[in-house]
Amino acid sequence: MAGRCSPQYALSYQRQRGAIGIMAALVMLMALTFLMLAIDTGRLYLEKRSLQRVADMAALEAVLRDGNCQAGAGATTAQSYAAENAQVRNGFTLDAKRTLVATCGNVDESGSRRSFLADITGSAIQVDARREVPASLILGGLFGEQVTIAAQAVAAKREPLAALTLRTTLATVDSTQSPLLNALVGGLLGGSVNLSAVGWDGLAKSQINLVDYLDQLAINQGITVGDYQSVLDENLSLGTLLDVAATTLQQAGTSADLDAAIAGLNALSAVVPAASPLLQLSDLINVQSATQKAGLDTALNLLQLVQGTIELANSKSAAIASLPITVPGLSNVTLNIKVIEPPQLSAIGNPELAKADPYGPNQIAVRSAQIRTALSIDLSGTTNALDSLLQPAGATSSVGSFLNSVLNLNLLGAVGDLVQGILCGPCASKSISAAQVLPGGRIDVMLDVAEAQARVTDYSCTSSTDKTLEVDVTTSALNLAVGQLGDDPADVRDKVFNSPNLPVAAPLALIKLGEQRVRPTSCLLTICFDPQWQTTSGSWVSDRKQAAFTVRSGLGLTLNSSVIGSGVNAPPLLYSAPSANELPNVGETPYYQSANANNNVAGSLATTLAGIDLEPYASSSPGLLDGLITTSVNLISSLLGSLEGVIQGVLAPLVDPLVDTLLNGLGIELAKADVGANLTCGSRAELLL
Repeated sequence: MAGRCSPQYALSYQRQRGAIGIMAALVMLMALTFLMLAIDTGRLYLEKRSLQRVADMAALEAVLRDGNCQAGAGATTAQSYAAENAQVRNGFTLDAKRTLVATCGNVDESGSRRSFLADITGSAIQVDARREVPASLILGGLFGEQVTIAAQAVAAKREPLAALTLRTTLATVDSTQSPLLNALVGGLLGGSVNLSAVGWDGLAKSQINLVDYLDQLAINQGITVGDYQSVLDENLSLGTLLDVAATTLQQAGTSADLDAAIAGLNALSAVVPAASPLLQLSDLINVQSATQKAGLDTALNLLQLVQGTIELANSKSAAIASLPITVPGLSNVTLNIKVIEPPQLSAIGNPELAKADPYGPNQIAVRSAQIRTALSIDLSGTTNALDSLLQPAGATSSVGSFLNSVLNLNLLGAVGDLVQGILCGPCASKSISAAQVLPGGRIDVMLDVAEAQARVTDYSCTSSTDKTLEVDVTTSALNLAVGQLGDDPADVRDKVFNSPNLPVAAPLALIKLGEQRVRPTSCLLTICFDPQWQTTSGSWVSDRKQAAFTVRSGLGLTLNSSVIGSGVNAPPLLYSAPSANELPNVGETPYYQSANANNNVAGSLATTLAGIDLEPYASSSPGLLDGLITTSVNLISSLLGSLEGVIQGVLAPLVDPLVDTLLNGLGIELAKADVGANLTCGSRAELLL
């Protein structure tokens, strides 16, 4: 065994010392390499940070100075403002190795991450700064390699946001209102609804968050969550809108009202016809393009949303709601209702853009629904009352005098002396005066409630506690037509509801005055009796009802009137802070004001109906009332007054059912609009990306 002093041991020791030296050298080389890498990485990081600061400051400067990228005077100021800031404030002089490009556009917040979309008209500004630096302090110096580092920044001002909301008049629903709602909503849907008062009341007292609702719709339809414009423009069935609303409420928590509202939504969804039209929520909720998500974080009244979607569906379908109403003295009176134009419940956007063009594509406007109603009334029950007016001697004499004066007829007897007592001499045929009372037997009434509109026209935002919003309001117009609107009730419905224009009522013949041809079949001592009447074919019959009737004149009723004009501009509504509850931020409970151009709509309607005039008409052809007679009317003035009293007694009781149905069933208050407003002031420039 060799000892430590042996030659073999000495050789082994020398070999180990050489290996350790090599390993030490390698470790030192690796340490130096990592040191150089750390130095270069840190240097590049600091260069990147410095360049990012240049881009950030340049983007903020360009936005603060309202830079733009549009052509014309002051064109591409975004580029010049950004370059000036980079050079003056950060010493970033542009040359071959240093570049800076400013681009205008918009920030898209619809997805889960923000993104910048270039648009020369956009208000956001993106700055792209680039700089060439040595790739390495050591190796770069040896080989001259360069690397380009880049930094991007997107800045924008938080635009002010304004929101308008229309409020329904139905704050609560009790057992007296639920049957009307069931009949009305069922008719608008084209089906049958049987929802309890508790269910309706739950809908009236519940709110739904718009963002949550749109997100749930996006999930249901396979749309990217956050892409709100796509959700608003998506074609959706009414059943889907109601089902998703119920799902959204289920996630919001639990309470007695919410549980009742969810049950109500499910019940309504179950009766939606399978063939109901597809709807777009954008028809109910108007959102300006590029509106931030925060602007949609607001609450909608659930009953108002349900009413709006059902009214939207009705406006796109052929369904007409038919409601029985009670009119004293009449039976089987049915009120028909259809939505001509759906409401716009809420509008959100930048008031600066709306102020520039209140009626343009960026308007912030809401409107109530345009509702048209029609009913046909059988007046057979009033025939006796009208007929009796022709029997007294005074009335008979006045009608006869009127006919003699206006038509120059050779009358053989007075109205009512049609069968007996005819002095005929040789028993020849003669034309005698005759009258027909309510030959049509039906009167048509149409009430069209045009939409009320509210729109943002001006605003100011000195600070979040010193701001104003001005809203112009046009209240709804009421157009009333009374007379004959069609040949029969079915024709009336077609002309009233399927025409884009308001139908004009034709005169309703209350009394037709004219001639019938009669001849006696027997005579005794110049007294003729057993009359026969000539028909349209020329034959003679004993039944006078089959006789031909030639109209010479008559009394006609017609009314085509605007009860409150074609829409009245109410005084502008002015919302203002510092009182925070009078102009809250978007997302908070709106502050409501009422615009009212006529405080007594029902009274105006009743006055209009009570002011119906009966006018005498002449005829140029059998059966028609054509030209208005303006002479000799004083001969029958007392008769006209009596007839007007009878007709007004029939029409006046219609006022309350018409108005009450519109108010209680549709949540619409005639000639009045409750408009809620919110305003969030914009902020100074801030970095968004």
